[in-house]
Amino acid sequence: MLAIASHSNHWGVIISVAATTFLAAVAASGLWIANRQAKVSGDAVEEGRRARIDARAPYVFIETSRPEWPPLVPAPMLGGEPQPLPGDQSFTVPAQDGHHLFMRFPCKLTNHGVAPARVRVEGPVELVYDEAAPSDAGLPEGAMFERLTEVQPVGEFVLPPGEQQELKVNVEAAVRDWRSDPNGLDTTRTVTVTDQFADGIVDTTVIQLHANPLGATPLDAGKFGLRADVAVGGAEPATGHSSVGPTHRDYRRL
Repeated sequence: MLAIASHSNHWGVIISVAATTFLAAVAASGLWIANRQAKVSGDAVEEGRRARIDARAPYVFIETSRPEWPPLVPAPMLGGEPQPLPGDQSFTVPAQDGHHLFMRFPCKLTNHGVAPARVRVEGPVELVYDEAAPSDAGLPEGAMFERLTEVQPVGEFVLPPGEQQELKVNVEAAVRDWRSDPNGLDTTRTVTVTDQFADGIVDTTVIQLHANPLGATPLDAGKFGLRADVAVGGAEPATGHSSVGPTHRDYRRL
């Protein structure tokens, strides 16, 4: 009888342990399912929140062009306007390695959204404005009278829905930098767009800017001039190119 009782107790312990393990597994599975459902529900709420924010947000489309020709050199007088580089200009090195050149990359920003966009462009940049003709100018009402530019260390402005803003991104470098890399100069500018809402958006876009290199002047290895690839038919030199990267959107929280 003692042996039989001991045998029965042995199976009872096994059954008890198995039941406990099973119940623990069921509880763990239930907890996983509950957590999963909570995550799915939370994701749905967040997706809905972002959809509402997107519906009221600005959307700024960025267009860029290759750099203007000719490039510019600093003004001879302090505070003056940069001057176009003469077509036959060359630089003797190393004596003129410290001389600087400017390239201007035209850009156009358009707000296709429904809210005003607060735009910040890494500078320096030149904002371009069209000034309407005064009433006594003898021109049709609304005619553009002249184009104005405003130089800013960092471009900051508000872009209303449906409006455009033209600007020029300036890239400056010393002659030594222009001639040291046979591939030319590559740089970037970041454009940041926000809205007026505390729980709004932050859009970040990177513009890639490339300027062709300085090449050695024929028959004189000690002089360098801007190397420009002439377009088909010789109509216009291609001094570089630009491109716009994808826009990354973040969402602010209250």
